[in-house]
Amino acid sequence: MGGGGARRYTSGMKSTAFLSRNRRLLVLCAVSVALHGALLELAAHRKPGPLAPAMAPAPLALRLVDVVPQAHGSAAAAQREPEPEPGRQATRSAPDSAVTPVRPPAPASRPRQAAPAAPAVAPANAAPPPAQPAPVTGARLLMQMPGRYRVSLPPSARLRYELLLQGRPAPDRPAYLDWRSDGATYTLDIDGLTGRLSSRGMGGDAGIVPQQASETQGERALRTSFDPETGEVRFEAGGTRAPASIGMQDRASVLVQLAAIGRADPEQMQDEIRIAVADAAAVGVSQYQVLGQEDVATGIGTLPAWHLAQAAAPGQARLELWLAPSQDWLPVQLRLTAADGTVSTQVLTRVDR
Repeated sequence: MGGGGARRYTSGMKSTAFLSRNRRLLVLCAVSVALHGALLELAAHRKPGPLAPAMAPAPLALRLVDVVPQAHGSAAAAQREPEPEPGRQATRSAPDSAVTPVRPPAPASRPRQAAPAAPAVAPANAAPPPAQPAPVTGARLLMQMPGRYRVSLPPSARLRYELLLQGRPAPDRPAYLDWRSDGATYTLDIDGLTGRLSSRGMGGDAGIVPQQASETQGERALRTSFDPETGEVRFEAGGTRAPASIGMQDRASVLVQLAAIGRADPEQMQDEIRIAVADAAAVGVSQYQVLGQEDVATGIGTLPAWHLAQAAAPGQARLELWLAPSQDWLPVQLRLTAADGTVSTQVLTRVDR
């Protein structure tokens, strides 16, 4: 009994000594348990809500820029925008604090790269170079060539010719040019290798100003009217119209207009003369090449004359004429080469003033 009591006393004494030595540690443990309990109590009473921004997973931001970002150490450097390189657009980078994802730019909005230099030798399958613009012709030319020649109308005269078909005389075919002018108005009648033509109108600063013209084809006379008020040419044959221009002629008056050009200034007889001409159905540009001076044997003697040849496409008739300064530059010889190669010539035999 005594021995057992002694053992219990010894054990109690040991527990008391342990608690006495570790009292501070026990107090700290108790305080820690209480704090954890309080935190758990607070979390249990808190309402559920969206995650705080700090707890939400950060979205993946992809930023494609061509400009190297500057260091954040200097505030002035951070505010300065990079200058765009030559030929490229400056790219503005989004601030680092932005949480909105940055979408990559579309391919079309990316800065263009400089085009590679063209090779010295074009590849065999390269596209042909663009064609050069075609020469201005037809109606486009008419609007660009108003009365560009100086003119002096010749005095009235009636020229008679001998008509030769393939070098043989044709006595049953009349050939003449009857020009009558008082300076204000004129009448012109022609017959011969060009057919039967007539023209009526006035004289002006640009020379002959036709108002009515006609040409006979078979038994029918086709008329053309020039309206200065509307600036149009009306063709009776097809009932069509076309714009007129200053200096425009008909098939008859163009022969005397060429004489008026040479009479005003022989220096104009160079290279090529272009005149807008309206025939019985359409408007075109007649081009006459100046081939130089030649002597022409006529019924009134050998006369120096200027040789002009009308430009004609293959398969079309080609007209040549010789203008004599001694006869007020009126034609003293004409030659027509038909599409089939047939040549007709008419040579001056008489002049009536």
